[in-house]
Amino acid sequence: MLTAIPMSAPVESLPISKLAKLGHFEELIRRDFERDQKTLATIFELAVTDFRTVKRTSGHQRILELCLDVGLDLSSRAGWLNQSVVCLAAAAGDCEIIERMRQQGLPDDPFVWASVGDVGELMKLSLTVDLGSLRDANGFNLLFNCAQSGLGRSDPEMKQQLTETCKHLLYHGVEAQHEVANALPIFPAFLCAWTGGNEEIMRLLISDGGVTPERFHQTLEHCLEPHQRSGEPFYDVAEVVLEAGFDINAIHPDQGRTLLHGAANRGTVKAVEWLLSRGADPNARDREGRTPLHAAAMRNTSTAVVKMLINAGADANAEDDANLIPHDYAREKNRTSVVRFLSGLE
Repeated sequence: MLTAIPMSAPVESLPISKLAKLGHFEELIRRDFERDQKTLATIFELAVTDFRTVKRTSGHQRILELCLDVGLDLSSRAGWLNQSVVCLAAAAGDCEIIERMRQQGLPDDPFVWASVGDVGELMKLSLTVDLGSLRDANGFNLLFNCAQSGLGRSDPEMKQQLTETCKHLLYHGVEAQHEVANALPIFPAFLCAWTGGNEEIMRLLISDGGVTPERFHQTLEHCLEPHQRSGEPFYDVAEVVLEAGFDINAIHPDQGRTLLHGAANRGTVKAVEWLLSRGADPNARDREGRTPLHAAAMRNTSTAVVKMLINAGADANAEDDANLIPHDYAREKNRTSVVRFLSGLE
């Protein structure tokens, strides 16, 4: 079993994997480590991945460049989905590294082409191959890689290329509805909301039935609670999802709560603010009769979300099915600041 090492541990004591994740380039190059393809792919994946708790630094980029300089095979795979390192760089939106990879020569792989918006190669392939039938090792179709690519987040030309790629794939029968079971159901619109951030692609996926009422919560939630290091939600993509006519106050079929319940429970201020501004009900009830204020009082140590809900009209004395009010849960969970604030409303 791996032992967790605190982020505050001395740099000298950190393993190679942690150095890559934290972007400690200078310490990494001082270390003697195996430069086999598996190790290089793992280092690359950890340096390129957007971790919410790790701020992006120039060290991360230098580590990625180092991996390429010492001969990382671009066909190597890594990450929780065991994807091509090219696809991982595309998902991270790293246009500089993708350009370096192009200069080396990208793998002859349609899933890589979908990630980098190479519609020309896909058009040629569609003359001899049924694009809709292609699946990678995860069971993903080509739309997964196109929707996941974040290369268009900072490059308007690439954004257009990826959009055209999406149109071509849909035209050739690649299904927006396709889903792969994992810890979460994974489908193209989810990946667009998670890392892609391309509202034009989201619009195309929705028009092809890629977001259903069952998928609405997961899709919108990931637009508003980003995993990318920039920390900025994909508001444009979220607007496209909401414009499709989904009910912002719908109960999630599995979680039994609204989007606002989830955002309030996690204490995500930006998401709560956006949802309230778009008509989310601060007094909506989940399957246990709890309101978003109950959800916030249970878990939040800060009063920021609690105050936002109160200002939006949340009832501080609303009782759930167990006849408990938000204040009761704050006391039970020892949320001192929340208890103090709610007590002042009585």
